[in-house]
Amino acid sequence: MMHAAPVSETDRIDGVDAARGLALLGIFCVNIQLFAEPFGRMMAPPTGLGTADTIAHYFVHTFCTGKFYGLFSLLFGIGFALQRGGATARGASFTGIYARRLLFLGGLGALHALLVWYGDILFIYAMCAVVLLLCAKVPPRAKVIVAAALFALYAMIGAPMAMMQRPQGTQAASQASVEEPAPASPNMVNEPGPVAPGAESSQSPAVSRKGAFWSTPFGRLIDGFKTQRITDPTSAEWQDLERGVYQEGPYGQLFLFRGFTWITMLIWCIFGFYLTVVALFFIGSALAETGRLGKDAAPLHRRLLAIGLLVGLPLSAFGAYATGVRYESAAWRGLGTGAMILGAPLMSLGYLSAVLLVMNAARGGLLGRALASTGRMALTNYLTQSLIATSVFYYYGLGWFGSVGRARQLLLVAVVFTLQVVFSVLWMRAFRYGPMEWLWRMVTYLKAPAMRRRGTGAGD
Repeated sequence: MMHAAPVSETDRIDGVDAARGLALLGIFCVNIQLFAEPFGRMMAPPTGLGTADTIAHYFVHTFCTGKFYGLFSLLFGIGFALQRGGATARGASFTGIYARRLLFLGGLGALHALLVWYGDILFIYAMCAVVLLLCAKVPPRAKVIVAAALFALYAMIGAPMAMMQRPQGTQAASQASVEEPAPASPNMVNEPGPVAPGAESSQSPAVSRKGAFWSTPFGRLIDGFKTQRITDPTSAEWQDLERGVYQEGPYGQLFLFRGFTWITMLIWCIFGFYLTVVALFFIGSALAETGRLGKDAAPLHRRLLAIGLLVGLPLSAFGAYATGVRYESAAWRGLGTGAMILGAPLMSLGYLSAVLLVMNAARGGLLGRALASTGRMALTNYLTQSLIATSVFYYYGLGWFGSVGRARQLLLVAVVFTLQVVFSVLWMRAFRYGPMEWLWRMVTYLKAPAMRRRGTGAGD
Protein backbone atom coordinates (compact mmCIF):
# COMPACT_ATOMS: atom_id res chain seq x y z
CA MET A 1 0.00 0.00 0.00
CA MET A 2 1.27 3.44 -0.90
CA HIS A 3 1.69 6.21 1.65
CA ALA A 4 -0.42 9.36 1.61
CA ALA A 5 1.33 12.64 0.80
CA PRO A 6 0.52 16.37 0.73
CA VAL A 7 -1.33 17.70 -2.30
CA SER A 8 1.18 18.87 -4.88
CA GLU A 9 1.27 22.50 -5.98
CA THR A 10 0.23 21.58 -9.49
CA ASP A 11 -2.90 19.87 -8.11
CA ARG A 12 -4.01 22.82 -5.97
CA ILE A 13 -7.13 24.76 -6.99
CA ASP A 14 -6.40 28.49 -7.13
CA GLY A 15 -10.04 29.39 -6.63
CA VAL A 16 -10.20 27.43 -3.38
CA ASP A 17 -7.01 29.07 -2.11
CA ALA A 18 -8.27 32.53 -3.05
CA ALA A 19 -11.60 31.89 -1.30
CA ARG A 20 -9.65 30.86 1.78
CA GLY A 21 -7.75 34.15 1.65
CA LEU A 22 -11.02 36.10 1.37
CA ALA A 23 -12.44 34.12 4.31
CA LEU A 24 -9.48 35.20 6.45
CA LEU A 25 -10.40 38.84 5.85
CA GLY A 26 -14.08 38.35 6.63
CA ILE A 27 -13.39 36.34 9.78
CA PHE A 28 -10.99 39.02 11.02
CA CYS A 29 -13.70 41.66 10.50
CA VAL A 30 -15.93 39.71 12.89
CA ASN A 31 -13.26 38.62 15.36
CA ILE A 32 -11.81 42.08 15.85
CA GLN A 33 -14.71 43.10 18.09
CA LEU A 34 -14.06 40.09 20.34
CA PHE A 35 -10.39 41.10 20.53
CA ALA A 36 -11.18 44.74 21.29
CA GLU A 37 -14.25 44.69 23.54
CA PRO A 38 -15.85 42.60 26.31
CA PHE A 39 -17.32 39.36 25.03
CA GLY A 40 -20.89 40.30 25.93
CA ARG A 41 -20.93 43.37 23.69
CA MET A 42 -20.97 41.11 20.64
CA MET A 43 -24.43 39.97 21.73
CA ALA A 44 -25.74 43.45 22.53
CA PRO A 45 -27.62 45.78 20.17
CA PRO A 46 -25.61 48.72 18.83
CA THR A 47 -27.19 51.43 21.00
CA GLY A 48 -25.15 54.39 22.15
CA LEU A 49 -22.72 54.22 19.22
CA GLY A 50 -21.70 57.05 16.93
CA THR A 51 -22.64 57.13 13.26
CA ALA A 52 -19.42 55.56 11.98
CA ASP A 53 -19.46 52.79 14.57
CA THR A 54 -23.13 52.06 13.91
CA ILE A 55 -22.47 51.75 10.17
CA ALA A 56 -19.51 49.46 10.90
CA HIS A 57 -21.68 47.30 13.16
CA TYR A 58 -24.42 46.77 10.57
CA PHE A 59 -21.92 46.26 7.76
CA VAL A 60 -20.21 43.45 9.67
CA HIS A 61 -23.45 41.83 10.81
CA THR A 62 -24.95 41.95 7.33
CA PHE A 63 -21.99 40.93 5.18
CA CYS A 64 -19.61 39.09 7.54
CA THR A 65 -21.09 37.59 10.71
CA GLY A 66 -21.79 33.90 10.13
CA LYS A 67 -20.82 34.16 6.46
CA PHE A 68 -17.06 33.82 6.50
CA TYR A 69 -16.66 31.14 9.12
CA GLY A 70 -19.28 29.48 6.90
CA LEU A 71 -17.09 29.99 3.85
CA PHE A 72 -14.13 28.59 5.76
CA SER A 73 -16.25 25.59 6.76
CA LEU A 74 -17.18 24.96 3.14
CA LEU A 75 -13.49 25.09 2.23
CA PHE A 76 -12.62 22.72 5.07
CA GLY A 77 -15.08 20.20 3.66
CA ILE A 78 -13.67 20.70 0.17
CA GLY A 79 -10.14 20.13 1.48
CA PHE A 80 -11.23 16.94 3.22
CA ALA A 81 -12.76 15.54 0.04
CA LEU A 82 -9.75 16.47 -2.12
CA GLN A 83 -7.30 14.90 0.35
CA ARG A 84 -9.39 11.75 0.67
CA GLY A 85 -9.76 11.53 -3.10
CA GLY A 86 -6.02 11.89 -3.59
CA ALA A 87 -5.23 9.20 -1.01
CA THR A 88 -7.80 6.84 -2.53
CA ALA A 89 -6.39 7.36 -6.03
CA ARG A 90 -2.92 6.40 -4.77
CA GLY A 91 -4.26 3.41 -2.86
CA ALA A 92 -3.07 4.94 0.41
CA SER A 93 -4.63 4.72 3.84
CA PHE A 94 -6.52 7.89 4.76
CA THR A 95 -8.35 7.47 8.08
CA GLY A 96 -5.26 7.25 10.28
CA ILE A 97 -3.55 10.12 8.46
CA TYR A 98 -6.57 12.40 8.80
CA ALA A 99 -7.11 11.46 12.45
CA ARG A 100 -3.54 12.56 13.16
CA ARG A 101 -4.23 15.78 11.25
CA LEU A 102 -7.25 16.47 13.45
CA LEU A 103 -5.38 15.69 16.66
CA PHE A 104 -2.79 18.30 15.76
CA LEU A 105 -5.47 20.84 14.82
CA GLY A 106 -7.41 20.23 18.03
CA GLY A 107 -4.32 20.49 20.21
CA LEU A 108 -3.20 23.65 18.48
CA GLY A 109 -6.68 25.11 18.87
CA ALA A 110 -6.74 24.38 22.60
CA LEU A 111 -3.36 26.06 23.05
CA HIS A 112 -4.51 29.03 20.97
CA ALA A 113 -7.69 29.38 23.06
CA LEU A 114 -6.02 29.06 26.46
CA LEU A 115 -2.79 30.98 25.83
CA VAL A 116 -3.75 33.60 23.24
CA TRP A 117 -7.46 34.13 22.53
CA TYR A 118 -10.69 32.44 23.62
CA GLY A 119 -12.47 32.81 20.24
CA ASP A 120 -10.47 29.99 18.63
CA ILE A 121 -12.21 28.08 15.82
CA LEU A 122 -9.58 25.38 15.24
CA PHE A 123 -10.62 23.21 18.18
CA ILE A 124 -14.27 23.33 17.08
CA TYR A 125 -13.30 22.41 13.51
CA ALA A 126 -11.30 19.44 14.77
CA MET A 127 -14.28 18.25 16.85
CA CYS A 128 -16.79 18.62 14.02
CA ALA A 129 -14.45 17.06 11.45
CA VAL A 130 -14.66 13.79 13.37
CA VAL A 131 -18.27 13.59 12.14
CA LEU A 132 -17.07 14.34 8.61
CA LEU A 133 -14.53 11.54 8.83
CA LEU A 134 -17.10 9.06 10.16
CA CYS A 135 -19.48 10.00 7.33
CA ALA A 136 -16.84 10.01 4.60
CA LYS A 137 -18.62 7.33 2.55
CA VAL A 138 -22.07 8.93 2.74
CA PRO A 139 -23.18 9.85 -0.83
CA PRO A 140 -22.91 13.56 -1.74
CA ARG A 141 -26.67 13.95 -2.29
CA ALA A 142 -27.39 12.54 1.17
CA LYS A 143 -24.86 14.94 2.70
CA VAL A 144 -26.63 17.93 1.15
CA ILE A 145 -30.02 16.71 2.42
CA VAL A 146 -28.65 16.20 5.94
CA ALA A 147 -27.02 19.64 5.81
CA ALA A 148 -30.33 21.29 4.91
CA ALA A 149 -32.00 19.46 7.78
CA LEU A 150 -29.30 20.61 10.20
CA PHE A 151 -29.82 24.25 9.21
CA ALA A 152 -33.58 23.90 9.66
CA LEU A 153 -32.99 22.35 13.09
CA TYR A 154 -30.63 25.17 14.06
CA ALA A 155 -33.22 27.77 13.04
CA MET A 156 -35.88 25.99 15.10
CA ILE A 157 -33.55 26.00 18.11
CA GLY A 158 -31.96 29.41 17.66
CA ALA A 159 -35.04 31.55 17.03
CA PRO A 160 -36.95 30.49 20.18
CA MET A 161 -33.80 30.82 22.29
CA ALA A 162 -33.30 34.37 21.03
CA MET A 163 -36.90 35.17 21.99
CA MET A 164 -36.61 33.71 25.48
CA GLN A 165 -33.11 34.77 26.48
CA ARG A 166 -32.83 38.50 26.38
CA PRO A 167 -29.33 39.32 27.70
CA GLN A 168 -29.11 40.80 31.17
CA GLY A 169 -27.60 44.26 31.54
CA THR A 170 -27.52 44.85 27.80
CA GLN A 171 -28.67 48.43 27.88
CA ALA A 172 -26.13 49.54 30.45
CA ALA A 173 -23.32 47.71 28.69
CA SER A 174 -24.14 48.90 25.21
CA GLN A 175 -24.64 52.52 26.22
CA ALA A 176 -21.24 52.74 27.87
CA SER A 177 -19.11 54.45 25.24
CA VAL A 178 -16.35 52.25 23.92
CA GLU A 179 -14.23 55.35 23.65
CA GLU A 180 -14.37 55.88 27.42
CA PRO A 181 -13.63 52.57 29.12
CA ALA A 182 -14.44 52.16 32.79
CA PRO A 183 -11.35 52.93 34.87
CA ALA A 184 -9.62 49.99 36.44
CA SER A 185 -8.15 49.93 39.90
CA PRO A 186 -4.35 49.88 39.83
CA ASN A 187 -4.45 47.06 42.37
CA MET A 188 -7.56 45.33 41.12
CA VAL A 189 -6.23 41.87 41.90
CA ASN A 190 -6.39 42.73 45.61
CA GLU A 191 -9.18 45.31 45.64
CA PRO A 192 -12.63 45.37 44.06
CA GLY A 193 -12.91 47.51 40.94
CA PRO A 194 -15.68 49.86 39.81
CA VAL A 195 -19.17 48.70 38.97
CA ALA A 196 -20.76 49.52 35.61
CA PRO A 197 -23.85 51.77 35.70
CA GLY A 198 -27.02 49.84 36.42
CA ALA A 199 -25.23 46.78 37.79
CA GLU A 200 -25.65 45.51 41.31
CA SER A 201 -22.65 45.88 43.58
CA SER A 202 -20.04 43.23 42.92
CA GLN A 203 -18.17 44.09 46.07
CA SER A 204 -20.19 43.17 49.13
CA PRO A 205 -20.45 39.35 48.81
CA ALA A 206 -16.91 38.85 47.50
CA VAL A 207 -15.18 41.33 49.78
CA SER A 208 -16.88 39.87 52.83
CA ARG A 209 -15.29 36.50 52.18
CA LYS A 210 -11.92 35.58 53.58
CA GLY A 211 -9.17 34.53 51.23
CA ALA A 212 -7.28 36.27 48.46
CA PHE A 213 -8.98 34.35 45.66
CA TRP A 214 -12.39 35.93 46.25
CA SER A 215 -10.96 39.43 45.93
CA THR A 216 -9.48 38.70 42.50
CA PRO A 217 -11.47 39.53 39.34
CA PHE A 218 -11.94 35.85 38.51
CA GLY A 219 -12.98 35.07 42.08
CA ARG A 220 -15.55 37.84 41.93
CA LEU A 221 -16.79 36.48 38.59
CA ILE A 222 -17.36 33.03 40.10
CA ASP A 223 -18.98 34.60 43.16
CA GLY A 224 -21.26 36.57 40.85
CA PHE A 225 -22.51 33.34 39.28
CA LYS A 226 -23.01 31.74 42.70
CA THR A 227 -25.09 34.65 43.93
CA GLN A 228 -26.83 35.05 40.51
CA ARG A 229 -25.68 38.66 40.14
CA ILE A 230 -24.06 37.44 36.91
CA THR A 231 -25.88 35.14 34.51
CA ASP A 232 -23.99 35.47 31.21
CA PRO A 233 -21.35 37.60 29.44
CA THR A 234 -23.83 40.40 28.75
CA SER A 235 -24.12 41.08 32.49
CA ALA A 236 -22.65 44.50 33.24
CA GLU A 237 -20.56 43.15 36.11
CA TRP A 238 -18.96 40.45 33.93
CA GLN A 239 -18.06 43.09 31.34
CA ASP A 240 -16.62 45.40 33.99
CA LEU A 241 -14.43 42.66 35.44
CA GLU A 242 -13.39 41.50 31.97
CA ARG A 243 -12.45 45.04 30.96
CA GLY A 244 -10.26 45.45 34.02
CA VAL A 245 -8.44 42.15 33.53
CA TYR A 246 -7.63 42.76 29.85
CA GLN A 247 -6.54 46.33 30.57
CA GLU A 248 -4.54 45.68 33.72
CA GLY A 249 -3.71 41.97 33.99
CA PRO A 250 -2.00 40.11 35.51
CA TYR A 251 -1.57 37.21 33.11
CA GLY A 252 -2.80 34.61 35.61
CA GLN A 253 -6.17 36.35 35.90
CA LEU A 254 -6.31 36.86 32.14
CA PHE A 255 -5.63 33.14 31.67
CA LEU A 256 -8.48 32.15 34.01
CA PHE A 257 -10.92 34.60 32.42
CA ARG A 258 -9.97 33.44 28.93
CA GLY A 259 -10.30 29.76 29.82
CA PHE A 260 -13.69 30.31 31.46
CA THR A 261 -14.96 32.25 28.45
CA TRP A 262 -13.69 29.58 26.06
CA ILE A 263 -15.44 26.78 27.95
CA THR A 264 -18.61 28.88 28.05
CA MET A 265 -18.43 29.31 24.28
CA LEU A 266 -17.91 25.57 23.70
CA ILE A 267 -21.00 24.79 25.77
CA TRP A 268 -23.13 27.37 23.95
CA CYS A 269 -21.99 25.96 20.61
CA ILE A 270 -23.91 22.77 21.44
CA PHE A 271 -27.14 24.69 20.80
CA GLY A 272 -26.51 25.27 17.14
CA PHE A 273 -23.06 26.38 16.04
CA TYR A 274 -21.74 22.83 15.81
CA LEU A 275 -24.72 21.96 13.58
CA THR A 276 -23.86 24.69 11.07
CA VAL A 277 -20.20 23.73 10.92
CA VAL A 278 -20.98 20.06 10.25
CA ALA A 279 -23.63 21.03 7.70
CA LEU A 280 -21.20 23.24 5.78
CA PHE A 281 -18.50 20.57 5.98
CA PHE A 282 -20.96 18.20 4.30
CA ILE A 283 -21.88 20.68 1.56
CA GLY A 284 -18.23 21.51 0.84
CA SER A 285 -17.23 17.86 0.62
CA ALA A 286 -20.23 17.15 -1.63
CA LEU A 287 -19.20 19.94 -4.01
CA ALA A 288 -15.69 18.52 -4.29
CA GLU A 289 -16.79 14.89 -4.58
CA THR A 290 -19.10 15.73 -7.49
CA GLY A 291 -16.51 17.86 -9.27
CA ARG A 292 -18.42 21.15 -8.88
CA LEU A 293 -15.37 23.39 -8.47
CA GLY A 294 -14.06 23.86 -12.03
CA LYS A 295 -15.07 25.87 -15.08
CA ASP A 296 -17.64 23.30 -16.16
CA ALA A 297 -19.61 24.03 -12.97
CA ALA A 298 -19.99 27.74 -13.86
CA PRO A 299 -23.80 27.48 -14.33
CA LEU A 300 -24.16 26.11 -10.80
CA HIS A 301 -21.87 28.82 -9.42
CA ARG A 302 -23.92 31.52 -11.13
CA ARG A 303 -27.11 30.13 -9.62
CA LEU A 304 -25.58 29.95 -6.15
CA LEU A 305 -24.27 33.51 -6.49
CA ALA A 306 -27.73 34.72 -7.52
CA ILE A 307 -29.35 32.92 -4.58
CA GLY A 308 -26.79 34.42 -2.23
CA LEU A 309 -27.50 37.94 -3.50
CA LEU A 310 -31.27 37.70 -3.95
CA VAL A 311 -32.17 35.52 -0.96
CA GLY A 312 -29.23 35.29 1.43
CA LEU A 313 -28.39 39.01 1.48
CA PRO A 314 -31.96 40.24 2.14
CA LEU A 315 -32.36 37.65 4.91
CA SER A 316 -29.08 38.74 6.50
CA ALA A 317 -29.93 42.44 6.22
CA PHE A 318 -33.33 41.81 7.80
CA GLY A 319 -31.68 39.76 10.54
CA ALA A 320 -29.20 42.52 11.33
CA TYR A 321 -32.05 45.06 11.50
CA ALA A 322 -34.33 42.88 13.61
CA THR A 323 -31.64 41.93 16.13
CA GLY A 324 -30.37 45.50 16.29
CA VAL A 325 -32.91 48.26 15.74
CA ARG A 326 -35.88 46.10 16.85
CA TYR A 327 -34.03 44.23 19.58
CA GLU A 328 -36.50 45.13 22.35
CA SER A 329 -39.19 42.97 20.73
CA ALA A 330 -38.90 39.24 21.42
CA ALA A 331 -40.75 38.45 18.19
CA TRP A 332 -38.38 40.57 16.12
CA ARG A 333 -35.36 38.99 17.83
CA GLY A 334 -36.66 35.53 17.02
CA LEU A 335 -37.46 36.36 13.40
CA GLY A 336 -34.13 38.14 12.95
CA THR A 337 -32.13 35.28 14.41
CA GLY A 338 -33.91 32.77 12.21
CA ALA A 339 -33.31 34.95 9.15
CA MET A 340 -29.59 35.23 9.90
CA ILE A 341 -29.27 31.48 10.47
CA LEU A 342 -30.86 30.72 7.10
CA GLY A 343 -29.30 33.60 5.17
CA ALA A 344 -25.70 33.08 6.27
CA PRO A 345 -25.01 29.76 4.46
CA LEU A 346 -26.61 31.08 1.28
CA MET A 347 -24.23 34.05 1.36
CA SER A 348 -21.30 31.74 2.15
CA LEU A 349 -22.10 29.70 -0.95
CA GLY A 350 -22.49 32.93 -2.93
CA TYR A 351 -19.07 34.15 -1.82
CA LEU A 352 -17.47 30.82 -2.75
CA SER A 353 -19.19 30.81 -6.13
CA ALA A 354 -18.15 34.40 -6.89
CA VAL A 355 -14.49 33.63 -6.20
CA LEU A 356 -14.56 30.41 -8.22
CA LEU A 357 -16.21 32.17 -11.17
CA VAL A 358 -13.57 34.89 -11.20
CA MET A 359 -10.61 32.60 -10.63
CA ASN A 360 -11.75 29.97 -13.14
CA ALA A 361 -12.33 32.63 -15.78
CA ALA A 362 -9.04 34.49 -15.55
CA ARG A 363 -7.25 33.36 -12.39
CA GLY A 364 -8.50 36.54 -10.74
CA GLY A 365 -5.69 38.79 -11.87
CA LEU A 366 -3.16 40.21 -9.42
CA LEU A 367 -5.65 40.43 -6.54
CA GLY A 368 -6.84 36.88 -7.03
CA ARG A 369 -3.31 35.51 -7.04
CA ALA A 370 -2.44 37.55 -3.96
CA LEU A 371 -5.49 36.18 -2.12
CA ALA A 372 -4.53 32.66 -3.21
CA SER A 373 -1.06 33.09 -1.66
CA THR A 374 -2.67 34.40 1.52
CA GLY A 375 -5.08 31.47 1.59
CA ARG A 376 -2.31 28.94 1.21
CA MET A 377 -0.94 30.29 4.50
CA ALA A 378 -4.36 30.41 6.17
CA LEU A 379 -3.37 28.71 9.43
CA THR A 380 -0.27 30.87 9.85
CA ASN A 381 -2.19 34.05 9.01
CA TYR A 382 -5.11 33.16 11.30
CA LEU A 383 -2.83 32.65 14.29
CA THR A 384 -0.83 35.75 13.41
CA GLN A 385 -4.01 37.83 13.48
CA SER A 386 -4.60 36.67 17.05
CA LEU A 387 -1.05 37.48 18.12
CA ILE A 388 -1.17 40.96 16.58
CA ALA A 389 -4.65 41.82 17.86
CA THR A 390 -4.02 40.67 21.43
CA SER A 391 -0.74 42.59 21.44
CA VAL A 392 -2.65 45.70 20.40
CA PHE A 393 -5.57 45.37 22.81
CA TYR A 394 -4.29 43.49 25.88
CA TYR A 395 -2.41 44.95 28.83
CA TYR A 396 0.92 43.34 27.90
CA GLY A 397 0.89 45.24 24.59
CA LEU A 398 -0.64 48.61 23.79
CA GLY A 399 -3.54 48.04 26.18
CA TRP A 400 -6.25 49.49 23.92
CA PHE A 401 -8.92 47.03 25.11
CA GLY A 402 -12.31 48.74 25.35
CA SER A 403 -11.06 52.03 23.91
CA VAL A 404 -11.29 51.54 20.12
CA GLY A 405 -14.61 52.05 18.32
CA ARG A 406 -15.87 49.62 15.70
CA ALA A 407 -15.05 51.79 12.70
CA ARG A 408 -11.44 52.08 13.82
CA GLN A 409 -11.38 48.35 14.53
CA LEU A 410 -12.14 47.74 10.85
CA LEU A 411 -9.41 50.19 9.87
CA LEU A 412 -6.96 48.13 11.92
CA VAL A 413 -8.22 44.99 10.15
CA ALA A 414 -7.54 46.60 6.77
CA VAL A 415 -3.99 47.56 7.73
CA VAL A 416 -3.08 44.19 9.26
CA PHE A 417 -4.63 42.15 6.44
CA THR A 418 -2.92 44.22 3.77
CA LEU A 419 0.42 43.55 5.45
CA GLN A 420 -0.44 39.84 5.63
CA VAL A 421 -1.23 39.73 1.92
CA VAL A 422 2.09 41.37 1.03
CA PHE A 423 4.00 39.08 3.38
CA SER A 424 2.22 35.97 2.07
CA VAL A 425 3.01 36.80 -1.56
CA LEU A 426 6.69 37.32 -0.76
CA TRP A 427 6.87 34.22 1.45
CA MET A 428 5.23 31.92 -1.10
CA ARG A 429 7.71 33.00 -3.75
CA ALA A 430 10.50 31.42 -1.71
CA PHE A 431 8.68 28.61 0.15
CA ARG A 432 6.11 25.95 -0.62
CA TYR A 433 4.28 26.24 2.70
CA GLY A 434 3.65 28.72 5.47
CA PRO A 435 5.46 27.93 8.76
CA MET A 436 2.43 26.43 10.53
CA GLU A 437 1.28 24.65 7.36
CA TRP A 438 4.68 22.98 7.11
CA LEU A 439 4.50 21.86 10.76
CA TRP A 440 0.96 20.56 10.27
CA ARG A 441 2.01 18.47 7.29
CA MET A 442 5.06 17.13 9.10
CA VAL A 443 2.92 15.90 12.01
CA THR A 444 0.24 14.57 9.68
CA TYR A 445 2.52 12.56 7.40
CA LEU A 446 5.32 11.93 9.94
CA LYS A 447 7.76 13.28 7.41
CA ALA A 448 9.14 16.77 6.89
CA PRO A 449 8.13 18.01 3.43
CA ALA A 450 10.55 20.09 1.39
CA MET A 451 10.12 23.72 2.42
CA ARG A 452 12.20 25.82 0.03
CA ARG A 453 11.47 26.08 -3.64
CA ARG A 454 14.01 24.97 -6.18
CA GLY A 455 14.03 26.51 -9.63
CA THR A 456 10.41 27.23 -10.57
CA GLY A 457 9.13 25.57 -7.42
CA ALA A 458 6.75 23.38 -9.38
CA GLY A 459 5.66 20.14 -7.86
CA ASP A 460 5.81 19.06 -4.27
